[in-house]
Amino acid sequence: MRDRGTTDKIKDWARFAASVGVLLSQPKVRARMEGALKDRLGSLADSLGDRYDDVVHRVGGASDALRGRNRRNPWPNRAMSFAVGIGVGAGLGLILAPARGSETRKAIRGTAVNFKDTVVESASSVAGKAARSIA
Repeated sequence: MRDRGTTDKIKDWARFAASVGVLLSQPKVRARMEGALKDRLGSLADSLGDRYDDVVHRVGGASDALRGRNRRNPWPNRAMSFAVGIGVGAGLGLILAPARGSETRKAIRGTAVNFKDTVVESASSVAGKAARSIA
């Protein structure tokens, strides 16, 4: 059997439910509650829409950053990708090279010196052309 406290709680909840039922049956009260609920839901929908747009923008920016896309200036990303590619290629070349390490280093050193000489000659040629065109 139920004790007196449980019975009192059940009666209190039944009275409360009956009171709410009577209030909701009145058109004026129901109209006010509907208006207030619509206003709150409308402001909640606006707030959620703004937050959703903000999250979409942030996720898009993070996705672009992870993919190496820079919306302002793509050249630094491309230059870095090129430099990383050169490094990875050189590393793989050293690992997979058929010659001994000392021979490979000599060949790389010679190629680097030749490349440097070519760049210096090209730069001096361009500088000479620029000086002649100005003069």
